[in-house]
Amino acid sequence: MSTISLYREKTTFYKISTASLRRLEDKTSYLRSNRIILDMKPFRDRVVIRANSVHNTLRCAHMILEQFSENSAALSESAEIDWSSLWQTRLSSYDREWNPSAWCSVHVNGRHLFASRKSELIDQIEKVARGADLSEEIIREAVKPYSRPGEDLFVEHESQTAVLFSMFPTSVRATVLERERGRTRSFSVTMPYKEDLLPLFGTRMRFVADVVEAIALREMLEGAGIAYVGSVPAEQLHCARERRIECLQDIIEFEQASSVVYRPERPI
Repeated sequence: MSTISLYREKTTFYKISTASLRRLEDKTSYLRSNRIILDMKPFRDRVVIRANSVHNTLRCAHMILEQFSENSAALSESAEIDWSSLWQTRLSSYDREWNPSAWCSVHVNGRHLFASRKSELIDQIEKVARGADLSEEIIREAVKPYSRPGEDLFVEHESQTAVLFSMFPTSVRATVLERERGRTRSFSVTMPYKEDLLPLFGTRMRFVADVVEAIALREMLEGAGIAYVGSVPAEQLHCARERRIECLQDIIEFEQASSVVYRPERPI
């Protein structure tokens, strides 16, 4: 059995003055993202995908798998693919209108392929990591150029599993660990799957993205309902409801076409 993990990543950077040897709180910074690694056979390319949310990470992964299955040279430097336009088609209507900070970046063996929002720091980290899981050692090496004379740069890195895909001979199981109102809970969904069929696996990722986004929108709408009136614009709430309906329609369509099994229960 092989597995693919999507992680919630948080890296904290502390700049310490060697003169005073105390933490300078105003020089503490954070890097948060979601990160998944795909092994693209038979070329042994390791593709890293980062994004602002779990569902956008999965949708970007689906986009990469779809393009690669159509053209095995899609990830090469010479490929003429308008990744920016493709990415816009994967963003949900809600994210396009109400989440301008939504972003993604793609790196192949450490090489920058595409980013909807450029980040020199992310590019440098992925260049050093070259498709490996992140560690504090890798990140410290990557951020050395950002240290100034008289300062030391310290790093703390945390990774939490958000989605774990487990591949079996005839199925794939996605285990989702979600955080909802300060609580952590998990559920799994098992879907039919034949090994090495990239388009088929990509559609499974897209389905899980729909489920995760539907849950996130439900949480947002329920939270707005208990907050003070006007805390969220009425137009935004309407768009969130409409987008959740779209997700549910896509989910139901997939469930009707496939033998989907949830554990412990259907989460939406």
